[in-house]
Amino acid sequence: MINLNSCPASKKDRISALAFALGICLTLSCAGATPASTVSNTSISQPSVSLAPSNVSEMSITAPSDGATVSGSLTVSANASDTNAIIGVQIQVDDSNLGQELFSAPYSTIWDTSTLTNGIHTLRVVARDAMGYLATGTPVTVAVHNDAENGGPSDAIR
Repeated sequence: MINLNSCPASKKDRISALAFALGICLTLSCAGATPASTVSNTSISQPSVSLAPSNVSEMSITAPSDGATVSGSLTVSANASDTNAIIGVQIQVDDSNLGQELFSAPYSTIWDTSTLTNGIHTLRVVARDAMGYLATGTPVTVAVHNDAENGGPSDAIR
C-alpha cells in the first residue's frame, strides 16, 4: 500500500519510482509535510518507509545441494510455497538473476557454470506471492570447478 497524499511532489515521484522499480509494497508517510506552495524556510522531514512483511512460508534451492562441487551445465531447482499463491520465482547466483522469472512449478533453470570463475558461488531463490510480497530463501553455497575437460577455463597458468 502506498499513501503519498501528504508528501511533496518531488518526494512522491522519487519514492513511487523506487517502489515500482523494486516491485515491493511500501507504506509511506512524510511527517510534517506541507503543500509546496506554502513552504518557505521550513524544513520537511524525510519520508519514512516500511517494508511489508513477507507471507511466503517456505522456499529453498533443492538442487544442487549446499556444499556441492559443480561444473559444466546443470539444472538448478527450487521450491516455494505460500498461504497465498506464488506468482513468480527468481533463481539467483551471486545476487544476479539466473535466467528469467519462473511462473509455474516445478521451478528450475539451466545454469552454465563455465560463465563464472572457479570458486565459491551462492545460489538463492526469491519468491513473489499474490499479495506482492517478496521473500528470499536461505542461500546455498556451491564450489564451481570447471577445467578444459568439462567446458570451462583451466586453473592452470597458460
